[in-house]
Amino acid sequence: MKLLTKTENLSFADSTGLANAVIDWCEKNIGTNWRYPRPRLSLLGSIVDDMSIDTYGEYCVDSNLININLQRNVYVRCLIKTIIHEYTHYLQPVKTKYWKLAKKHGYYDNPLEVEARFNENTKYKDCFKHLKKYYENN
Repeated sequence: MKLLTKTENLSFADSTGLANAVIDWCEKNIGTNWRYPRPRLSLLGSIVDDMSIDTYGEYCVDSNLININLQRNVYVRCLIKTIIHEYTHYLQPVKTKYWKLAKKHGYYDNPLEVEARFNENTKYKDCFKHLKKYYENN
């Protein structure tokens, strides 16, 4: 597996296993949230509810669920980055602060989005190195 492996070339079981391995890595390397148990993960092959076609993923705080849009996450790299991004939201006080900050700063400059983008862009290579070692040894 490589960062530019297309996710469409992975079985759903392999995509699910990879996604859960990324969550495992996040727990060990980014941290856990004392307010909520480990987030559930849902890999979606099509858009549901209010998720737009442009959405890579979303964290739903009320259901403690990370939804991943497989149509947008074309490569393994993108899938890993999206999960790290949404996992970061799981760690943040999104229920109490996200919309207040979004109203003040807008989406792109929302400090919670800035932190999530920072984590996805700085941590995905370390995560992939860990996953690559795991897959090579199993």
